[in-house]
Amino acid sequence: MTVITIPKDVQLQLQQLTNRTELRGEDGQLVGFFNPRPTVNELMASCPFTDEELSTRAQNAKDTGRTTEVVLRELRATCPTE
Repeated sequence: MTVITIPKDVQLQLQQLTNRTELRGEDGQLVGFFNPRPTVNELMASCPFTDEELSTRAQNAKDTGRTTEVVLRELRATCPTE
């Protein structure tokens, strides 16, 4: 992804936005769109699972998951090296 550093005054304007916004140049030409970063509360509100379901899933992952080390060991055992 390309990263462009913007001037502080533009940054302050963008930080005030709460919805997707069109960005246009002084000539009115469309430059692109800006999507503000969602807050934690917005992300949680859009989550399709209840707090209870999330807790259950987290507990189940602790009880039944495999560590990265175990997964890598199994992959190395099945993949020939050159």
